[in-house]
Parts: sequence; structure tokens; C-alpha cells
Amino acid sequence: MAKNGVTFIRIPVHLLALGLRSAHELALVGLAVGFNGKGVRMSNSELARLLQMDRRHVPRLVGRLVGQKYLRIETRDGRRIIHPTDTILVPPPDTNLVTKWHQSGDEVTPDLPCPSITEVTEGTEKRRARRTTKAQDAQVAVVFEHWNTYAGRSVEKPDGKGGTKGVRWQGHRQLSKDKRIAIQQALRDYRPEDIQAAIDNYATILLGPEYFWTYAWPLTDFLTRGDERHKGAPRKWWQFLPDNFDANRYRRRDAAEPATVGAALGCGPCDEAEGIRMLQEAGLWRGEQ
Repeated sequence: MAKNGVTFIRIPVHLLALGLRSAHELALVGLAVGFNGKGVRMSNSELARLLQMDRRHVPRLVGRLVGQKYLRIETRDGRRIIHPTDTILVPPPDTNLVTKWHQSGDEVTPDLPCPSITEVTEGTEKRRARRTTKAQDAQVAVVFEHWNTYAGRSVEKPDGKGGTKGVRWQGHRQLSKDKRIAIQQALRDYRPEDIQAAIDNYATILLGPEYFWTYAWPLTDFLTRGDERHKGAPRKWWQFLPDNFDANRYRRRDAAEPATVGAALGCGPCDEAEGIRMLQEAGLWRGEQ
């Protein structure tokens, strides 16, 4: 039955007691009963449109109900005809469902529309959207937490005037809306692992005294600054992606190549192991060169 452009299938109340596993099964059984013994002469495509489901799943749906002895198949002139079996044609004399409704004083509706087909589809989409949102939130949290692993770290660098300049990593206590949006935009094009690697590379040149880089961006600026002002401009942080990054481009001309890890950290020869441990804790250790 069609009403306001929406197709409804009348479901006899005794079918609700069958405990069918899905709204599609209930709708197909109700459709077979509603044809008053004439049988359902519809193709898989027609049934798929009526039941709002994938055409490829219709044969499996029909086969499952035939196996449960709720439907039977007749082939006439090469066409499939779906009939209900006596199991569902004749309602039981008394079901727990009907008895319960009578005892509670509620009205028993003999024929019920079945909007649940649409509800199931919408419910599936909502569940899929919730799962997607949870996965995205988890990825956002991973990037945000990785950024904060460097929070509080600082270094003194030459200021070009004979003095030094303090450079400090800008950590964040809360994941604000602008930071979340910036991370989500980055995740549209890059994996969390790539963004984390870019953060590590940025930390290398910002916190390394042998590098001239002193721009200590907060997370939002790091992910949104463009080479130009228009939105489509390449982001500056792309230079720190694994495939683009070359630490030597940021090395100061007057900076000597450190011979050891301890020398790189300003430690004595006896502190080599301690220097390696410090790099490992900072996530900057890349192993022996």
C-alpha cells in the first residue's frame, strides 16, 4: 500500500510473534500473506526496490525464509512465485503477544504498517556514522596527544646578534574546537602516522640547537599555515612530512656535525648512554647512524 509516496506493508499481528531476525524478513513474510494466496510474482529487483535493500541480498533473504518453512517457492512459466506456508497463514489460537496485549488493556491492531524498513536503513546509517565519528575522534586524540609529548621542552639558540634566544614547544592542555578542526582537515589527506612523523621532524629542527628554525607554532598554526593566504595554498607543515623532510636544509651553517649523541646534547663522553636515553624519551632517537 502506498501513502504519501511511501510504501507500507500490512503486517498481521500474529507474525510479530515469529521472532524474525530483521525488518526485511518481516516485511517479505507480510507481503506474501497479503497477496491472499495468489503468490508474490516479483523479480529480485522489484523486491529490492519495495523492501529498500540491495538486490544481491534478496535471494539469500528468500532462501532463509524458505529454510525456516515460512515461505515456499513455486515456478510457473519460468517465473518464481513466492507463497506463504500454512505455518504463517493460520495464526495460532492464542499467542503470548496477543494475550499480553489483551491483559494490559491495550488495543490490538490487526494490520500494522511496517515503517521499520526505513527505520532499519536509517538506523544502520546512524550506527555507521557513529562508528566513523568514534574512529575519527580516536585519530584526532592520537595526533593531539603526540603533539603534547614535546610540551615543556625548550632550547637556547643563537639569535644572530651574538646572543641567544629561548625557543619553547607550545603544548596544549585542552583539545579546543579550532585544534580539532585543524587535525580533522589534516586527516582528510594524510594518515595519523604521517602527521605524527611530521610533528617529530618539526620537533627535531625546532628543539635541535644545531638548526636555525625558531618558529614555535601552536598546533593549530602548525597545521593551517599556508604558503599563501588562499585556502588551497600548500600548508607549511607539508615540508615536514616524511617524503619531503631533509634535516640538512635547516642546519645552521656554523653548526658542526656532532660526532656523538652526547656531543649533540652537550654531554660529556661518559654521558653517551644518558644522551641516547634522553633522545628516546623525546621520540627523536633514530638509532645508530
